[in-house]
Amino acid sequence: MQDLLRGLAEEPRAVAAEPAAVETGEHDELADHGPQQVRLVAYFNPRMRVDQHRRAQERLTAIYDFVTELNDELAQACQPRKEAATRQRLLRKLERYDYTELFDIELTPRQVRTRTGHEVASFHCALTLKPELWERRNRYHGFVLLVAHPGLAGEAAQLVRLYRAKDAVEKDFQTIKSAVKLRPIYHHTDPKVLAHVTLCMLALVLHRALESALGQARLQLSATACLELFATCHLNEVRKHAGEPAMYAVTRPTQAQAEILAALELGRLVDEAAVASALQSRFVPTR
Repeated sequence: MQDLLRGLAEEPRAVAAEPAAVETGEHDELADHGPQQVRLVAYFNPRMRVDQHRRAQERLTAIYDFVTELNDELAQACQPRKEAATRQRLLRKLERYDYTELFDIELTPRQVRTRTGHEVASFHCALTLKPELWERRNRYHGFVLLVAHPGLAGEAAQLVRLYRAKDAVEKDFQTIKSAVKLRPIYHHTDPKVLAHVTLCMLALVLHRALESALGQARLQLSATACLELFATCHLNEVRKHAGEPAMYAVTRPTQAQAEILAALELGRLVDEAAVASALQSRFVPTR
């Protein structure tokens, strides 16, 4: 199995495993029939690996930021803090990402002085990441294992394409609800709801076009991750006084942003001269 995974990591491809016997005790009717024969198809998705690795790092950052904020709060405690309650707050944060087994929690008792000069019992929190468990959790980023009927015909690559085609439709709905943000809808008339949904569908088309462009440019980045990366880029409107003509300035891109724009041949989007020539005054009716 390790050789298979190593090969997948070195060269993205689909590999079909021989029909395998799988012990299952989840359902009595299956357990009564003994081992079940299934067909396993494993493949590696490099773009998925990049996204999963990025999300894992973001979660680590969020956890460490939470600990810093919690320690600041504990250092300014006005009432005595209980160890069980403090530990439970840390566990709830880790449970949110299913990371409870990845950290050792250490609570060090301390006395803090309140504004009135009294001392109360508090704690200092420390989380220690378990490197072996963290590496084990992340080593399978980008790997997908499809479980199919043993009699299902077709090459592994064909089955993967079939699955990805079905999965694309489901991801479109997920994209509309998450990245495109179809909801909430605050409209109360059919024309406005129709216009809102139409704009969301157009946004989905642009999202898919961006996915295609990223793939053609051989950038291991999803459209959602790309949009998140460019969240700091804006066209800034500056007015000294109301009613005066506006001045526009484009946010200076970071090196990573500039490299992606160059690969997509979209450098004009952050070129101030190109943006200035594209700007036009628009009349927006109020009714």
